[in-house]
Amino acid sequence: LLEDIAQLKDAGMVHEVDPQDTALIQFSSGSTSEPKGVLLSHANLLCNIRAISEAALIDPADVTLSWMPLSHDMGLIGFHLVPLYNGLQQLLMDGEAFLRRPELWLQAAQRYEASLLCSPNFGYQHYMKSVALPGGGLDLSRVRLIFNGAEPVSASVCREFGERLAASGLDAAAFYPVYGMAEASLAVTFPVPGSGVTSCRVAADSLSVGDTVVTAAGQGRNLELVCLGTPVAGCELRICDAARAVLPPRTIGHIQIRGDNVTRGYYRCPECDRAVRMDGWLDSGDLGFLDAEGLYVTGRAKDIVFVNGQNWYPQDIELLLQQEAQLEAGKLA
Repeated sequence: LLEDIAQLKDAGMVHEVDPQDTALIQFSSGSTSEPKGVLLSHANLLCNIRAISEAALIDPADVTLSWMPLSHDMGLIGFHLVPLYNGLQQLLMDGEAFLRRPELWLQAAQRYEASLLCSPNFGYQHYMKSVALPGGGLDLSRVRLIFNGAEPVSASVCREFGERLAASGLDAAAFYPVYGMAEASLAVTFPVPGSGVTSCRVAADSLSVGDTVVTAAGQGRNLELVCLGTPVAGCELRICDAARAVLPPRTIGHIQIRGDNVTRGYYRCPECDRAVRMDGWLDSGDLGFLDAEGLYVTGRAKDIVFVNGQNWYPQDIELLLQQEAQLEAGKLA
């Protein structure tokens, strides 16, 4: 704690930094478990920052705008360190201001001609719920990419947001659904910039580990999953079963990663390391599958509800309740 730090009278010594030294400890959100401190080295961060810059085609003329807090890896790394590394003009907005007055976010994007924006899925829902259709004065034609990550991405939310703001010049192809985690420094998979939202409908009863995904056709219970792109430079990804055998394309399994951007471990938690480390790979805790387009995430492995031999994912139950029972997002558990 700051108040416990004693002021030293002696002159300090400059620490010669090694690339493998810890640069920061990024704590997980702790939404479903006790927060864990992810050790990220300078080498981890630089590898991922370079990969993000390459994958998103960062240009010196880009201007970034984020309301995400700097305690969050998307805010700190994606929208502070990445623009710092690339020498971009970056704008940081108070997250509380966004929650209270979400219209300020896109007004700021217009005022400062921001080209790169970001938000988790709930932020787009919050904006649409709170802000009436913007008038003709809002101009978002400068927005090149609008990142959607940090939680499950909804294709329908992306579509609705794009339609609501099409008259303001927002290009639907600017939507940029991504996948990442603190353990990867941030980014794991990115799509091709400008490709918009790619999705597929799959049968909801074919989402157990080892199942081959069945493309949904006609009536019946089905889910729309969003493609989150392919691995960024320096990061590898595989889909495995419980015995760590690599599964063929379009087969549901555990998402595992390794690479120069991946953490060496957790802060003072050897049991956390043992739980996720497997033959040099790190288990993300997520389930999903790969196809020719890229990665699709189906849900968290520990969050699955088993009913009569079927797998149900909480976010899918919540989506059905929103659609069929007209319940508001963020008001269900």
